[in-house]
Amino acid sequence: MNAAAARHAAASLRRLIATQGRARVVVATAASQLGFQRELVRAPDVDWSKVEVKTEKLAEGVWM
Repeated sequence: MNAAAARHAAASLRRLIATQGRARVVVATAASQLGFQRELVRAPDVDWSKVEVKTEKLAEGVWM
């Protein structure tokens, strides 16, 4: 499931970069997301220099 989700996300990132010149991603940091993240960063042809990764603190101990 991680690999399929990462392929889908990578395709979306490539499409956004191609059409808008950049992409933004909000990253979940839960341990359950690590497999997905490992797969995503290995995805071919994603220009990571054009991807902005966001994390934001929503409340004490809660990050987005």
